[in-house]
Amino acid sequence: MAVAVDHQQLAHEVADANALADIDAVRTALLRAVSHDLRTPLASIKAMVTGLLDRSVDWTDDQIAEALATVDEETDRLNRLVGMAPFQRLGDTQTDGVGLGMSIAQGFVVASGGSLTLDDTPGGGLTVTMALSTGSPAQSSQQQVAT
Repeated sequence: MAVAVDHQQLAHEVADANALADIDAVRTALLRAVSHDLRTPLASIKAMVTGLLDRSVDWTDDQIAEALATVDEETDRLNRLVGMAPFQRLGDTQTDGVGLGMSIAQGFVVASGGSLTLDDTPGGGLTVTMALSTGSPAQSSQQQVAT
């Protein structure tokens, strides 16, 4: 009887460990997707500001204006990324998103062992089909969910 209890406890601990590993994989995928989208405007801003601060370069007025315009555009882009809701609600007509929600969705679905398919919607728009695993990411059976 003690062996059966020990076996049951061990099975429970293994299940808990697997669940934590799955959660960690999703968290890591989401962080990678978000950090990738944030690094692009930050890299542009850093390059332009570093260049403008370099006293060994004689910048023309046009070059300074172009660099400052780049910093302004990339700062706006970064602000939209940080302030954007991850997913657009059904019926929401706001179209100024920059795709961060799709990156999050892709990271989540792939980390869950699924896939994301994008198709044109007749009449305009985008249809996103997610194939989600019905078990752990290691299992291959998937269930289709359309959004």
